[in-house]
Amino acid sequence: MRARLANCAGASAGVAANRAHAWSINRVSAARCGCWPLVAELGTPLFVKPANQGSSVGVSKVRSEAEFHTALALALSFDHKALVESAITGREIECAVLGNEHPEASVCGEVVVHDDFYSYDTKYIS
Repeated sequence: MRARLANCAGASAGVAANRAHAWSINRVSAARCGCWPLVAELGTPLFVKPANQGSSVGVSKVRSEAEFHTALALALSFDHKALVESAITGREIECAVLGNEHPEASVCGEVVVHDDFYSYDTKYIS
């Protein structure tokens, strides 16, 4: 899933979007990227995730610089590009889209989460 493109498409359709940054960073330089000051401008908590994954694979909720570096390393273990987004408070609505040439959308449903966020573990393991 191309998360940044999905955010842009939603915003162009009038869906409120959160503030975000995206970087292409190789795994070796991730620990010393020096991007925390820019990230901190988004405020905390925030989310760090691989730019091209889905199902919350490699997604972390971050509240500090130390958590950021750990989360960035995790995200970059799944993709060469990481996306950092400000956290927003709101309802989570999900909708599956299946198909390539003739995609069809499922009925939308509200996600009710009892954990910190709708993580991979919450979706598939808990």
